[in-house]
Amino acid sequence: MRTLYFLLAVLFVRSLSIDPAYAQETDLEIGTRIPVTSTVLNETRDIMVYLPDSYEERPEKEYPVLYLLNGNTWFLHGVTLEQTFTELNLTPEFIVVGIDTDVEGPNARYAFFTEGASLLLDFIENEVVDYIDKTYRTSTEHMLFGWEYAGAFALESVLKKPTVFSAGFITSPWPLIDDARIERINDLLPSLSDYESFMYIATASNEGVVAEEANELIQLLDEKAPESLRWVHESLDYEASIFSHRTTPLGGLYHALRAYYHDYARLEFTSIEQYVDSGGLENVLDFYTKRARRYDLESGIPEEGMFRLARLGFDNNNYAVFDELMSHFIDIGFIENLNPNWSIRFAEYYVQNQNPNKARDIYKIMTNRFPNEPTPFNRLGRVYQVLGDKAKAIQQHKKAVELAKSRGHRNLSQFEKDLANAKKADN
Repeated sequence: MRTLYFLLAVLFVRSLSIDPAYAQETDLEIGTRIPVTSTVLNETRDIMVYLPDSYEERPEKEYPVLYLLNGNTWFLHGVTLEQTFTELNLTPEFIVVGIDTDVEGPNARYAFFTEGASLLLDFIENEVVDYIDKTYRTSTEHMLFGWEYAGAFALESVLKKPTVFSAGFITSPWPLIDDARIERINDLLPSLSDYESFMYIATASNEGVVAEEANELIQLLDEKAPESLRWVHESLDYEASIFSHRTTPLGGLYHALRAYYHDYARLEFTSIEQYVDSGGLENVLDFYTKRARRYDLESGIPEEGMFRLARLGFDNNNYAVFDELMSHFIDIGFIENLNPNWSIRFAEYYVQNQNPNKARDIYKIMTNRFPNEPTPFNRLGRVYQVLGDKAKAIQQHKKAVELAKSRGHRNLSQFEKDLANAKKADN
């Protein structure tokens, strides 16, 4: 796994010739810092940009973008999650953009995200998002993250601009009531009916007034959120201390990405009952069809997904589920790429459950894959013996012995015994 010691990142400077409004880019050890001369705010604000590992290698690909308010604080956290999640194949790759929205003093911060909210949103939409879309290969999938004042701002902004932001990741949003934001949210909800949107909201139970106002928001969403708005609220109570308010962004962004990309990770089940109750193989095939369509992936079940599902039946000794899955997987080339040890284990499970024909099919594939390996031929010979085809059994055992002799195989003596037994049975 890639090392994630991002807090030790060291900056170094490089001058580039680019648009004057985005002059003097600075390469970070992780990503690039770009000063944005804003005509909307009448000041310069930094943005930090991280491109996924495959960005240069796949010039045809467009990427979702995660925008992080208070980017100086949360940029590296966002990059860490992007790298970790994509390495684990839990989410697609995405561009990470940190936006410097820091201002000194609590009153200044409050005003920046409340009284100055319209200017800030104008800056983000028309000078940040527009620049990112023109400079990099982005999809239409834009996610906006914010905490506390920035969280309340992000919440309203995503509802105001559903064509700009497809998702909002909101942690400890405040204020919602004192500045009448919740009334404006109430007025905005009906307009979302024409847009597919997502909202994740994280709070902690001991956040005092923050949690109280968030509860008002949750009640409002319960009552009035249109079906087109998929939303999730979680109370992150892993930090039962005065620090809980400050740590909600850590777990919040993690859970927000997992919830937003809930249909990206390969499908797994914790029990046979869960598999059956979900709809069995039909549900599995439907899931991967929709997954491929949404994320522009190859159709079908990925190899690791097939392996985990096959093991569900195997590990739980549920032959019916195992056979349902394997019968489909064998037909679509699963054994051609499966680890040979697991191929043998699955084939022998078929033998144990009185289905030597399926075991034969697996071993025939293996002998084609590994024409110089004696073990698959030996196992195929055993299966032919079970099937009563003595001639083919002897043929396969002879092949196994020949290969074992040529390679000095450690199981040569066993292969010779199996050949002798096959010949004896033929007499």
